[in-house]
Amino acid sequence: MVLTRRDLLTKGLTGLGVLLTNCSGLQVREERPLQPKIERLSTNVLDIETYGYDVALEPYLKPNKISVVEVGAYWCSPCRVIQWSIKQEGAKFTDLDFILMDVSYPVQEAGQRECIYSPAYERYVIHNLPKNIEPSFPIFLVYQNKTLRGMFDYSKWTTHEKNMEYVVRSAREMAMPPLEQKKRLRFRRMN
Repeated sequence: MVLTRRDLLTKGLTGLGVLLTNCSGLQVREERPLQPKIERLSTNVLDIETYGYDVALEPYLKPNKISVVEVGAYWCSPCRVIQWSIKQEGAKFTDLDFILMDVSYPVQEAGQRECIYSPAYERYVIHNLPKNIEPSFPIFLVYQNKTLRGMFDYSKWTTHEKNMEYVVRSAREMAMPPLEQKKRLRFRRMN
Protein backbone atom coordinates (compact mmCIF):
# COMPACT_ATOMS: atom_id res chain seq x y z
CA MET A 1 0.00 0.00 0.00
CA VAL A 2 1.47 3.36 -1.02
CA LEU A 3 0.22 6.50 0.73
CA THR A 4 0.85 10.16 0.03
CA ARG A 5 1.18 12.68 2.86
CA ARG A 6 -2.48 13.69 2.27
CA ASP A 7 -3.58 10.02 2.56
CA LEU A 8 -1.63 9.72 5.79
CA LEU A 9 -3.52 12.64 7.29
CA THR A 10 -6.98 11.57 6.12
CA LYS A 11 -6.82 7.76 6.37
CA GLY A 12 -3.97 7.09 8.75
CA LEU A 13 -1.62 4.14 8.53
CA THR A 14 -2.83 0.57 8.61
CA GLY A 15 -0.95 -2.69 8.87
CA LEU A 16 2.74 -3.41 8.81
CA GLY A 17 5.24 -1.85 6.46
CA VAL A 18 3.20 1.02 5.02
CA LEU A 19 4.93 2.95 2.24
CA LEU A 20 4.87 6.73 2.14
CA THR A 21 5.81 8.52 -1.09
CA ASN A 22 8.06 11.56 -1.57
CA CYS A 23 11.19 10.14 0.04
CA SER A 24 13.42 10.92 -2.93
CA GLY A 25 17.09 11.47 -2.31
CA LEU A 26 17.33 8.66 0.22
CA GLN A 27 20.03 6.08 -0.01
CA VAL A 28 18.35 2.68 -0.13
CA ARG A 29 20.11 0.10 2.00
CA GLU A 30 20.99 -3.27 0.53
CA GLU A 31 18.92 -5.57 2.72
CA ARG A 32 16.33 -4.75 5.34
CA PRO A 33 17.23 -6.21 8.76
CA LEU A 34 14.87 -8.89 10.07
CA GLN A 35 14.04 -7.07 13.30
CA PRO A 36 14.38 -3.67 14.98
CA LYS A 37 17.69 -2.69 16.58
CA ILE A 38 17.42 -1.57 20.21
CA GLU A 39 20.57 -0.26 21.86
CA ARG A 40 21.09 1.29 25.30
CA LEU A 41 23.60 4.15 24.82
CA SER A 42 23.73 5.18 28.50
CA THR A 43 21.67 4.64 31.63
CA ASN A 44 19.03 7.08 30.42
CA VAL A 45 19.39 7.08 26.60
CA LEU A 46 17.89 4.29 24.46
CA ASP A 47 18.20 4.19 20.66
CA ILE A 48 15.54 2.28 18.67
CA GLU A 49 15.93 1.72 14.92
CA THR A 50 12.55 0.28 13.88
CA TYR A 51 13.51 -0.41 10.23
CA GLY A 52 9.77 0.03 9.57
CA TYR A 53 8.74 -2.78 11.95
CA ASP A 54 6.36 -2.32 14.85
CA VAL A 55 7.90 -1.51 18.25
CA ALA A 56 6.01 -1.05 21.52
CA LEU A 57 7.30 1.75 23.75
CA GLU A 58 5.63 0.58 26.96
CA PRO A 59 8.40 -1.87 28.04
CA TYR A 60 10.97 0.94 27.81
CA LEU A 61 9.03 3.60 29.73
CA LYS A 62 10.20 3.73 33.33
CA PRO A 63 7.76 4.24 36.20
CA ASN A 64 8.38 7.29 38.40
CA LYS A 65 10.47 8.94 35.69
CA ILE A 66 9.86 11.44 32.88
CA SER A 67 10.46 9.79 29.51
CA VAL A 68 11.09 11.90 26.41
CA VAL A 69 10.53 9.96 23.20
CA GLU A 70 11.99 11.58 20.08
CA VAL A 71 10.20 10.18 17.03
CA GLY A 72 12.22 10.85 13.91
CA ALA A 73 12.92 9.68 10.39
CA TYR A 74 16.03 8.53 8.57
CA TRP A 75 15.78 11.36 6.01
CA CYS A 76 15.05 14.20 8.49
CA SER A 77 17.96 16.63 9.10
CA PRO A 78 16.53 18.21 12.30
CA CYS A 79 15.99 14.66 13.65
CA ARG A 80 19.64 13.79 13.12
CA VAL A 81 20.76 17.03 14.79
CA ILE A 82 18.64 16.53 17.91
CA GLN A 83 19.51 12.81 18.08
CA TRP A 84 23.19 13.71 18.04
CA SER A 85 22.59 16.28 20.82
CA ILE A 86 20.70 13.76 22.95
CA LYS A 87 23.38 11.09 22.42
CA GLN A 88 26.09 13.58 23.46
CA GLU A 89 24.35 15.39 26.34
CA GLY A 90 21.44 13.17 27.42
CA ALA A 91 23.32 11.43 30.23
CA LYS A 92 23.66 14.78 32.07
CA PHE A 93 19.91 14.98 32.67
CA THR A 94 19.41 12.19 35.19
CA ASP A 95 15.78 13.15 35.91
CA LEU A 96 14.85 12.40 32.28
CA ASP A 97 14.90 9.20 30.27
CA PHE A 98 15.43 9.64 26.50
CA ILE A 99 14.21 7.23 23.83
CA LEU A 100 15.27 7.93 20.25
CA MET A 101 12.97 6.16 17.81
CA ASP A 102 13.57 6.23 14.04
CA VAL A 103 10.29 5.10 12.50
CA SER A 104 11.29 5.09 8.81
CA TYR A 105 13.20 2.79 6.50
CA PRO A 106 14.05 3.62 2.86
CA VAL A 107 13.29 1.00 0.19
CA GLN A 108 13.31 0.77 -3.60
CA GLU A 109 9.77 0.09 -4.85
CA ALA A 110 8.94 -0.10 -8.58
CA GLY A 111 11.90 2.10 -9.49
CA GLN A 112 11.03 4.78 -6.92
CA ARG A 113 12.50 5.41 -3.51
CA GLU A 114 9.90 5.07 -0.80
CA CYS A 115 9.85 4.91 2.99
CA ILE A 116 8.38 2.15 5.10
CA TYR A 117 6.97 3.64 8.31
CA SER A 118 6.59 1.68 11.50
CA PRO A 119 3.02 1.15 12.74
CA ALA A 120 4.34 2.67 15.99
CA TYR A 121 4.26 6.05 14.20
CA GLU A 122 0.50 5.79 13.77
CA ARG A 123 -0.11 4.44 17.27
CA TYR A 124 1.99 6.94 19.21
CA VAL A 125 2.00 10.06 17.00
CA ILE A 126 -0.90 10.15 14.52
CA HIS A 127 -3.56 9.00 17.03
CA ASN A 128 -2.41 11.53 19.64
CA LEU A 129 -1.99 14.60 17.42
CA PRO A 130 -4.60 17.34 17.68
CA LYS A 131 -6.71 17.43 14.50
CA ASN A 132 -5.45 20.85 13.43
CA ILE A 133 -1.73 19.95 13.50
CA GLU A 134 0.01 18.24 10.58
CA PRO A 135 2.50 15.54 11.55
CA SER A 136 6.14 16.51 11.11
CA PHE A 137 9.53 15.31 12.29
CA PRO A 138 10.90 15.29 14.88
CA ILE A 139 7.98 14.88 17.27
CA PHE A 140 8.61 14.58 21.01
CA LEU A 141 6.29 12.58 23.27
CA VAL A 142 6.53 13.19 27.02
CA TYR A 143 5.51 10.37 29.35
CA GLN A 144 5.39 10.42 33.14
CA ASN A 145 4.68 7.23 35.05
CA LYS A 146 4.03 5.56 31.67
CA THR A 147 1.23 8.06 30.90
CA LEU A 148 1.40 10.43 27.93
CA ARG A 149 1.54 13.99 29.32
CA GLY A 150 1.96 15.84 26.03
CA MET A 151 3.78 16.22 22.75
CA PHE A 152 5.71 18.96 20.99
CA ASP A 153 7.63 19.40 17.76
CA TYR A 154 10.65 21.39 16.61
CA SER A 155 8.64 24.28 15.15
CA LYS A 156 8.89 26.30 18.39
CA TRP A 157 12.70 26.32 18.47
CA THR A 158 14.22 29.76 18.44
CA THR A 159 17.54 30.59 16.84
CA HIS A 160 19.14 31.55 20.16
CA GLU A 161 17.98 28.47 22.03
CA LYS A 162 20.01 25.28 21.98
CA ASN A 163 18.26 22.05 20.96
CA MET A 164 18.76 20.21 24.25
CA GLU A 165 17.69 23.19 26.35
CA TYR A 166 14.43 23.39 24.43
CA VAL A 167 13.74 19.65 24.71
CA VAL A 168 14.58 19.45 28.42
CA ARG A 169 12.62 22.60 29.34
CA SER A 170 9.56 21.53 27.32
CA ALA A 171 9.57 18.01 28.77
CA ARG A 172 9.88 19.24 32.36
CA GLU A 173 7.06 21.75 31.87
CA MET A 174 4.74 19.08 30.46
CA ALA A 175 5.45 16.82 33.41
CA MET A 176 4.50 19.51 35.95
CA PRO A 177 1.17 19.21 37.73
CA PRO A 178 -1.52 21.31 35.95
CA LEU A 179 -1.62 23.95 38.71
CA GLU A 180 2.15 24.49 38.46
CA GLN A 181 1.86 24.79 34.67
CA LYS A 182 -0.73 27.58 35.07
CA LYS A 183 1.46 29.45 37.56
CA ARG A 184 4.46 29.19 35.25
CA LEU A 185 2.44 30.40 32.24
CA ARG A 186 1.14 33.38 34.24
CA PHE A 187 4.70 34.24 35.32
CA ARG A 188 5.90 34.11 31.70
CA ARG A 189 3.15 36.49 30.55
CA MET A 190 4.14 39.06 33.18
CA ASN A 191 7.80 39.05 32.03
